[in-house]
Amino acid sequence: MNDQSRRTHFQDLFWKHLDGLHEAAGDPLDKDLIDAASKKGVSIADATLNDWFKHKSVPSDRSAIQFTALVAVLEQRARQHHGTRYAQHGVDFEQLRADAYRERLRKNRHGGQADETQVGTSADLGRPVQEIIDPFALEVHRPISIPGSDDLDPLPAYVERAHDAALGKMVQDAVNGQSSIAVLIGMSSSGKTRACWEAVQALPTGWRLWRPTAPSTAAGQLRQVGNRTVIWLDDTHDSFLYTASSDEGENFARSLIELLHDSSRAPVLVLDTIWPDTWKTLIIGQDGDRQHQRARQLLTGHGIEVPPAFTSMADRAKLAEKAADDPRLAQAQAEAEDGEIAQYLAGVPVLMERYRTAPGGAKSLIWAAMDLRRLGHPKAIPLDLLKPVALNCLSSSQWHRLSREADWLHEALQYVEADCLGARGPLTPIHPSPGTLSPGIPHYRLADPLEQHARSVRRTVVPPAGFWEAIARNVDNPELLFVFAEAAEKRWLLRHSAQLFLKSGDAGLGYSFFRLRVRLSKAGVTDDDLDLRARKTYTEYDLRHNAHSNLKRMFSDDTNANDDFRETHYVKPAVVAKLEREGRFNEAEQYALDEARAGYPSALKELIDYRTTNRAQWRLRLWSKPYQLPLIQPDSKWGQIDRYGLEADGSVSAPWRWTDICLS
Repeated sequence: MNDQSRRTHFQDLFWKHLDGLHEAAGDPLDKDLIDAASKKGVSIADATLNDWFKHKSVPSDRSAIQFTALVAVLEQRARQHHGTRYAQHGVDFEQLRADAYRERLRKNRHGGQADETQVGTSADLGRPVQEIIDPFALEVHRPISIPGSDDLDPLPAYVERAHDAALGKMVQDAVNGQSSIAVLIGMSSSGKTRACWEAVQALPTGWRLWRPTAPSTAAGQLRQVGNRTVIWLDDTHDSFLYTASSDEGENFARSLIELLHDSSRAPVLVLDTIWPDTWKTLIIGQDGDRQHQRARQLLTGHGIEVPPAFTSMADRAKLAEKAADDPRLAQAQAEAEDGEIAQYLAGVPVLMERYRTAPGGAKSLIWAAMDLRRLGHPKAIPLDLLKPVALNCLSSSQWHRLSREADWLHEALQYVEADCLGARGPLTPIHPSPGTLSPGIPHYRLADPLEQHARSVRRTVVPPAGFWEAIARNVDNPELLFVFAEAAEKRWLLRHSAQLFLKSGDAGLGYSFFRLRVRLSKAGVTDDDLDLRARKTYTEYDLRHNAHSNLKRMFSDDTNANDDFRETHYVKPAVVAKLEREGRFNEAEQYALDEARAGYPSALKELIDYRTTNRAQWRLRLWSKPYQLPLIQPDSKWGQIDRYGLEADGSVSAPWRWTDICLS
């Protein structure tokens, strides 16, 4: 007996004998069996019975009484049908059930083991679906735990909803030979990944599942994908199609489109999950976004909405049936607010309470992780970056209080790492898989609900000056420095942006020097050494990456050196124009500054144009109702903002020199 058959031996034997007993009993209706068990004083839910007979679950120890009653009813009916000819052949159903259930628990409790979705020994990418038995390796949320319920399955019983039917149709199309992509759109912890996991369980033998690890390599690896492969793309709001480098996302989207239209490799099934805001950005565009055209082409028409709550009567009725056999579902049904069952099961209410009530040191770590993530850092955040960023985000009084705690970091980490009723805490340490090298430095991942909270509630919060300085001193990756430099520039923090562009260029990304030169020219700052540094970096960049043509293309993307922002919005500048035209100058200023703080600088650029050039003067001739403009002078406040930018606290930046952006 091979390893795979050993892993499924008891479950296969259990279902074989149960199916045989059901057939011997004359294939009775579930309703008749439920009624017969009820007469014996045992209640069995219809959904539970359905799961047992369709091989979706094995009766747990908690359900042993119900299962024993079911077997008694089936054996009685089998004897009625076959008389003395029916014999049990010595099958001990209770022992068989117990063995099968223990086997199921062993299979599903492989958390922390090697990722089972990586490349196997086959020429095709991925591993057979039947061998992937750990849902948590695919980022399905661990559910809350309840004292005294250790014998429950690792995942609560699944309650199907309308989106499962839509997803099931796409899966069936793939089984029938048609390549397709399904994109589940929903808020964090609404059940998107669990729905994909359940859909994969319905695939027949012969299908494989492949989970790419990075967008930079995934496009090339797609050429190795064979037919009957599931491509598992979880959290597109974070990677693959919506990337810090638009080229990576677009290349991957282009390769996926080619694969889905390649009949020689059909069928292929792409399963994707995404947050609503990112879906809107990719499909509709935001601030004149032209960077995601291929992603838009790939995704349009394939979205499936996952509602945040169980609101319909049908959904609640199904939930009530399943909750009869799972105390976690029962507790969620009783205590979840507004029907948000999936969020409750993932521990979200406890997580948010943990965040809101965090002590100073722990909250500074969480805030640091939130701001790093929303401004472009990958999921894995090293502790040697997280700590200095957190410390630099504290006010002097906060640091004074924290410094009196001798072991504040240890206590803060204990707080943020602690589970929320068994679900993931605010910050989770990332442990390397067995067989892989440890990075040496602890890395942490921010919980998804807190990341979504950061991108919505904290989106207008500009991190303090210490945040940007900590990044400049503790990040060495040139591409990541470039990402943060752009984030600072979009918020009009021009001094911090220049500092980060400079370090990115020195670290090896020559294009950063081009962006820096644009900014220095605008500010009237010069440095004789910059051209030599840039020339040296360009040469090294070309030698290392053979990317001379790519560098030229990057330069050609910015033909207007004074307009190097990717975000060009055609509504927000119009709001500024309207407010200016109506003489509502203070409102125009506040609106433009608020937009810049949220990372959308186009309105501020427009206002600076009005206040520092004669552009508004000739526009007066086009407006039917002239008005008196505020005083426009090159050395006015707006001229200084244009040249030197803003500080993180919103004040106008003082003139800065080359030495102010060089790290000592």
